[in-house]
Amino acid sequence: MARDGERSRRFEAAMYDLYDAWWREIQYRANRFRQGLGSNGGVGYARNLPAKSGVSTGFARLAEARRLDLTVEYLVLRSEFGTLFTATERGVARRRLIEHGMRRDLLPLEPY
Repeated sequence: MARDGERSRRFEAAMYDLYDAWWREIQYRANRFRQGLGSNGGVGYARNLPAKSGVSTGFARLAEARRLDLTVEYLVLRSEFGTLFTATERGVARRRLIEHGMRRDLLPLEPY
């Protein structure tokens, strides 16, 4: 099992991959997201999501494009990253995805 430091680095790399995928898939350039990653790191940025009411512009655009699999919320739920986040943070991510149309059977499986 990877230590949390290594896991955090892989999570941050996956966040930058999301940024690139947003441009490729839906032509969305998320400049504030990229700035937030630089300032807070991947895990720090993702941990701020539960504190926000509603969803980001990027999340809304991905929901419209039916690409919720490219959201930070989805990434938070992936088994290789889930232990970086609290049950509350994962719960918020899961709820947002389901509320915006993702079927429960398409959510990443959690190992806990």
